[in-house]
Amino acid sequence: MPVPNIPIPEQLKDRPLWRGYVVTYVTFVGRDGVPDFKVIDEKKRRGCLQRGLCGLCGKPLDKVIVFIGGPKCVEQRLFLDPPMHKDCALYAAQVCPYLRDAEAEYSDAPARHLGKDDTVIRDYEDINPQRPDRLAIYYCRSYDMIEGNGTWIAKAGKPTRVDWDVMPQRQTKAAKKDMKYVTISEVLPPEGVAVVQAFAQEVKDGQHASRDYLDVHSALRERLRPFESYLAEHGMTDIDFFTLVILRAMGVSGTDSFLPPTSGRA
Repeated sequence: MPVPNIPIPEQLKDRPLWRGYVVTYVTFVGRDGVPDFKVIDEKKRRGCLQRGLCGLCGKPLDKVIVFIGGPKCVEQRLFLDPPMHKDCALYAAQVCPYLRDAEAEYSDAPARHLGKDDTVIRDYEDINPQRPDRLAIYYCRSYDMIEGNGTWIAKAGKPTRVDWDVMPQRQTKAAKKDMKYVTISEVLPPEGVAVVQAFAQEVKDGQHASRDYLDVHSALRERLRPFESYLAEHGMTDIDFFTLVILRAMGVSGTDSFLPPTSGRA
């Protein structure tokens, strides 16, 4: 899918690119030179913890140290992923599909290099494939290495700030249940309904068949953006989730449906 047009921070500008994505320092790269974004190079990850390096750019950390994690990580102050610079973490939060999409999960495609290289790597299958409902950027000034689950992890110092607003939040089951009987015409003005109907026709005609799901989601979301305040007035404060539901009602795969099909009801 297309990479968001977001400036690359100075620390990351000398990192190689693969199909537009920055190949981070701890991303495992096979002997063929192809990065495997599903696998972390364990030697480099541990080296970052030991030497105080940013896991994304590989350069020494600043006084402000950043981790990214869900509620359990933040509560326990335990992080498996290495520490980062603030700018590197903020860039990743806006570009990495797993971080920027609230409904994202790890791809079920097999990792390319597992068991094929001598380098010690961490098997992604040990990680919960479902994205936490919430992800935070955790700011601190220190961390310790501790042993846990057979490996070394970071025990972050007390936070100076925890920001839950950078990455989108997954809708709770209760919120999704509340949306069950909502129709398009109840939350959009006539011109908004027309936008949805036009996009639905494009989907029916196959105009988006070759596009990645997140790309299609982004395209519809931007068309709905002018009606964001109208949606908010009707209780739809999460335009990303609203877009997700509409796409599913159109039959576009990639998410669960919590609204009935809109045909004949808009």
